[in-house]
Formats: sequence, structure tokens, C-alpha cells
Amino acid sequence: MAIAPSKSQSGKSMLISNPHLPWGDFFLWFEAHLNSDDIHTYGAALVGMPVLTIAFNNNLGWTHTVNTIDASDRYALTLRGDGYLLDGKTEQFVKKVITIKVKQDDGSLAAQQFEFKYSKHGPVTGEKGDKAYAVRIAGLENSAIIEQYHKMSSARNLQEFEAAIRMLQNPMFNVVYADKSGNILYLFGGDVPVRSEGDFAFWHGTVDGSDSKYIWQQTHPYEDLPRVLNPPSGFLQNCNDAPWVCTYPAVLEPSRFPPYMAPAGTWWRAQRAINMIKDNPSISFDQLVDYKLNTGMEVADRFLNDLLSAVRQFPSPEALEAAVILKAWDRKTDAESKGAVLFAAWWNEIDNNMFEISWDKEKPVTTPSGLKEKKKAVEILVKASKAVKEKYGSADIA
Repeated sequence: MAIAPSKSQSGKSMLISNPHLPWGDFFLWFEAHLNSDDIHTYGAALVGMPVLTIAFNNNLGWTHTVNTIDASDRYALTLRGDGYLLDGKTEQFVKKVITIKVKQDDGSLAAQQFEFKYSKHGPVTGEKGDKAYAVRIAGLENSAIIEQYHKMSSARNLQEFEAAIRMLQNPMFNVVYADKSGNILYLFGGDVPVRSEGDFAFWHGTVDGSDSKYIWQQTHPYEDLPRVLNPPSGFLQNCNDAPWVCTYPAVLEPSRFPPYMAPAGTWWRAQRAINMIKDNPSISFDQLVDYKLNTGMEVADRFLNDLLSAVRQFPSPEALEAAVILKAWDRKTDAESKGAVLFAAWWNEIDNNMFEISWDKEKPVTTPSGLKEKKKAVEILVKASKAVKEKYGSADIA
């Protein structure tokens, strides 16, 4: 979340980040304070990285969220003899034999040879029947990602920071930024392929590999990407959602971008963030931290009363027992919150067809809403209660 001076109690811009990755393995973060003659930057990086990836210096700061970018595609190739079909002709695979050392049970390394196949789409990852599957990934050849982060860390203002991220060496990630001059910035960053046709759903599935028009050759420049600088609302947010509601009221119009740029819809976490921020005209730093650490369930605020009403309409001993737990619940997911596990078990079985009002792009932070199939909702609650009891021994487990 980034807050502009116009919406900040102190009259200064504010930035908060929440990298909620697992505490271990490849995703292990560490904090560091990087100092040199020209760099004084504090932040976090993944173990093994020589630069900070989420950080701030004396002038500015930035954070990342994983974005909804589709920068890789899977192609289904039709096999023909030793090759594959492309534009009505048989093309031959390029084959490479590579020696890889493989660790054995006794700890020693044994050299093994592997054959790899490549089509004009990219490397072949598997074969099944008369099909082979190849992948094409944008950004694999980027060689200056460390240089880009170095320049981001040493940037002194918005112009220098944008010059750094304009390099687009990081093949993915949203950027949320704020600086001491009062600027806030959102960028849907990464290497988005320039595609001949198709929407997000088309490219998110398996693509026909027999037509060369689907083999993209370049990625969109910085100017083509969704970007918002200093919106009238005075705030920016992203919770791994699509870029269209990075602020509210929205200022990005999806029709101005290729239909494959990002999916439609506003996820629940994004709705939560927006609904906490949008009506507060003077946000303090402590309030912003509280927003970051908020454990409330947006879907509970939206649907719990409807569920309790449905139980009254279609009562049963099991449903009434569950309703007592949910009515007493604080609608949070704190460690001591009794009812959150039960409600989540119910919610996980609810599908989009059960809403009275579906998600509406004209009302992106208040829809979906209402339960359409109330009797079914109660039946699902009974089922969820039984499942929670079976797993934890009690339906009101904290």
C-alpha cells in the first residue's frame, strides 16, 4: 500500500509492504542495511541475492507483489515422424545431449547424459501420445536484473527510479512505490509477450503449436504496461490482483490494453485493502500498519449475515449449532478466533453460481454479494461443520 500526502495524517507519503512468503527453503528472506559511498538502503532480499529487492533509502522506497502476468506459454505440438507439424510442414526438433552430475544415495556424483529437444516454440517438456509440449518463457535471457536492482537502490528520485525499472530486466512483479517528494507509483511490471490475438484465458491454456502465428518474438515496452502515478484517490494498493483496481475509483481502463494483459475481476484481498483505505481521509502511520496486519475476513463481512439468515429459514440441529459458533465469532482470523476455521470450511465449498449478484466491474469492491441458493448454503454449512469436527474434534476450534 502507498499513501499520498493528500491522504496522510502527517502530510507525507507512506509505503507499507507485506512479503508473506514461507519462512524457509528458496523463499527465505533476510533483512540487510546496505551502505556505500553512494548507497544507503535498508530492506530485504532472498538468501543468495547480492542486492536488496524490497527496500527504501533516504529518498524513496518500493515493494513488490506477484502479479497476474502471463509471461510463459505452453504449446501442444502434433508429432510427425521424428518432427512436429508447423504451418502444414514437418519441422525437425533440435536435439542436444547434455551431461549432468546426479547425486547418488551414497553422496557421490555420477555423470549422466540427457537428451533435450527444442522446437521453434522453445524446449520440449514432455510427450504423450501424438503430442509434445513445449514452453516459451519471456525474460529468460534477461542478464541485467542485478544491475536494475542496484540502480533502484541508488535512485534519488522518481525519474532515476523509473529509469531503473524501465529496463524491465525483472520478468514479473508489480511495483508499488513512494518517495519523500510525495509521489506514489504503481506499475504492472514484467515482460509481457506481444501476441497476435487472444485474451488472457486463451493464453492461460494450452496453445495450438501447429500455427506459427502464435509464436511471439518480442515483449511489450515499458510504455505499454498498466501504470498509475499519483492518482486523485491518494492511494495505491496491490494484493496479487489484476492491475485494474490498484486504486479506487479506478483510473485504468482495461479496454485500452491488449485483452491478454491481465484477467478481469477484483480478488477478495484487494477488496479488503481498498475498503479499509478508501474512506479514511487522514491515515496515520499506525493505522496503515494496522491495515497491513488486519486479520478480518472480507467474505465474512459480505456473506455471514446472509448465511445466518438462511439457517433461520432452513433450520436443523446441526445448522443451528454451527450458527451459534459463527454468530459469536469476531470475524477475524486471529489465533484465538473461534469460528474462522468453520466459516472458511464453508466458504471453500461455495461457488460463483451461488451469489445473488455476481462480480460487477462497475462495482468492483462491493460485489459479489448476497446468497442466492440459501437452502444449499445451509446444507454446505452442515457438511463443513461435520468435516471440521472430524478433523479437529470440535466445530469451534480456534
